[in-house]
Amino acid sequence: MKIFRNNRDLSILPWDIRRNINITNRVTIVLAALTTLYSFILVFFFGWSVTSPYIIALVFFFILIRILNEYGHHNSSRLLFTIVPPLTILLLSLKAKITYPGSSDINYYDSRIILLAIIMSPGLVFSMHEKYKLLVSFGVGFLCIALFDPIHEQLSVGYYQRGFTGPSYFYINYLMVISFFVITSGIITLKRIIEKSEARQFQLQQNLEAKNSELVAASESIVQQNKEILSQREELRASQSKLEEAKRIVEHYNEELKIKIEEKSEELINANNELLRTNADLRQFSYTISHNLRGPIARLLGLTQLLKVEDKATDEDTKEVLNLITDTAHDFDNIIKDLNKIIDIQKELHKINEKVYFEDEWKKVKSIVLREWEHDITLHVNFEAPYIFIIRPFLQSILFNLTSNALKYRSPARKLELAIASKIEDNKIILSVTDNGLGMNLEAHRDKVFGLYKRFHTHTEGKGLGLYLVKTQVEAMNGSIEVFSELNEGTTFRIEFNIPEKIDGQVCYVSEFGSVYYNASSNTVGIVWQKQVTSEGYRHLFSKCREMVQLYNTPAVISDMRKQGNVSDEDQGWMVHSVLRDSIRNGLQNICGIYDPDQHNEAYRNKIEAVGKQEGIRIEFFTSKRKAEDWIEKNVARI
Repeated sequence: MKIFRNNRDLSILPWDIRRNINITNRVTIVLAALTTLYSFILVFFFGWSVTSPYIIALVFFFILIRILNEYGHHNSSRLLFTIVPPLTILLLSLKAKITYPGSSDINYYDSRIILLAIIMSPGLVFSMHEKYKLLVSFGVGFLCIALFDPIHEQLSVGYYQRGFTGPSYFYINYLMVISFFVITSGIITLKRIIEKSEARQFQLQQNLEAKNSELVAASESIVQQNKEILSQREELRASQSKLEEAKRIVEHYNEELKIKIEEKSEELINANNELLRTNADLRQFSYTISHNLRGPIARLLGLTQLLKVEDKATDEDTKEVLNLITDTAHDFDNIIKDLNKIIDIQKELHKINEKVYFEDEWKKVKSIVLREWEHDITLHVNFEAPYIFIIRPFLQSILFNLTSNALKYRSPARKLELAIASKIEDNKIILSVTDNGLGMNLEAHRDKVFGLYKRFHTHTEGKGLGLYLVKTQVEAMNGSIEVFSELNEGTTFRIEFNIPEKIDGQVCYVSEFGSVYYNASSNTVGIVWQKQVTSEGYRHLFSKCREMVQLYNTPAVISDMRKQGNVSDEDQGWMVHSVLRDSIRNGLQNICGIYDPDQHNEAYRNKIEAVGKQEGIRIEFFTSKRKAEDWIEKNVARI
């Protein structure tokens, strides 16, 4: 029934009337449902009868009561609700008996029971102060019950007309009248008690509302005081906010200072460690100079002295002395070259990590070192970790020196077996080189294995430099090396490489106008321009980029031109026809540019794209770095 809108404001009515109206609405819905159920039961047991339409009409009557309440006809709706049902029941009883004079005895009792049930409705929908409405409602119900049998007798449809002669027949009518008074007196008594209780409750509620009003007045006074307090608190809060802001600034500066102190501390620790390593290297160099260089220099001095004192020396003698001088000079030169190699490693001339495949580097070393010995050696190669991010020349040198070392110190008593393996263990790359050669006594020489110019077997040629270079290169890449060996059993070198955290964005060169970087994961060289470039700066930085492409054989270049500024036509032509074509000849296959649409350098981009079409390479331009990197990664992966 929510579709009916109430056009009458119930809030202006007394509270008990509002309650009775709500009760009427609920009871009508219940009665409508029960009447519907009752009609189904009658049809089920007795079939469709003359009273069935009237019972169904009664359902719509209850719905009509609800509609009248919705439209504000509260008094008339409640009176109809209490008067119409008993009259309808009486009329339906008469209709049924007149239509079906020979019906069963039940038709003479069911109507009475329903009437007794309906006479309770006035007590539900009217208050005690609505006396006339209660009197009319209960009066109609009383008349329907008291005159039930007389009316039936008057219309010749009573029990006696059916031949019933027992005196109990009118006894039932008297019993119904007595039941009516019992029920109504009970309803009225209960109604009085309830309404008195509600009146007291209403009075208490009014008293409570009065107290609440006093409390509200007091609260308003307190609120006013609170406003003053809040105003003072706001002032305090403003002052506190300023203090907190000042505190945050101080904490920020303290945090920055802490970070800078940590960075400086780390730099000092690294510098101290580097100083310690440098001191150790200096001591080693001092030893090398004092011992290794002393010998060649002494021999040179002695040989030159012989040339001075041997006046009678023959040409053959002189020639022999000169040959000795030449050999000594070569020895001296080799020592100087060895020292330069070590210095180069310590200066980290090669510092860019590449994605290097062990198999590729091993093939190069194998073709150089083992080419003549391939049939005399049993090889076991297992690169479980296929690649590593590392400085490529260092890995080549490490494999070369360890393989050469195994070949030099092989055992004459058995065929050389050489095992090269790589694997991932504890987030590290492990490279191991194992042979079954002569081995060494580690208990006696463990501290000298990786020393400069240290040798433990004198029957073969060698300078004792290889293992020192290996250790120096491994440590330059923050790795570590261990040796396991037994005399006449063989030797194993185990190298642990840390997986580098930063393999992309490795800065190779920095200038005033930008920087050149290398991404190892995609094997890409990149340029980031920082400001309006000059002609000299433009050519210099692109030349460095070309060198990187040639050095690392990269298939892709990415150039961020957004801050490059204007470039002259002459410099553009130089880059396109010199740098770009040279790089393509060295294997460049993908070029990606990042540009700013507001710079209007479309002609420059067209020149680059034209060369790309001529040379058959892929060239794309984007306005964001993320899209450019995605494109590079996708295309390099297909190579």
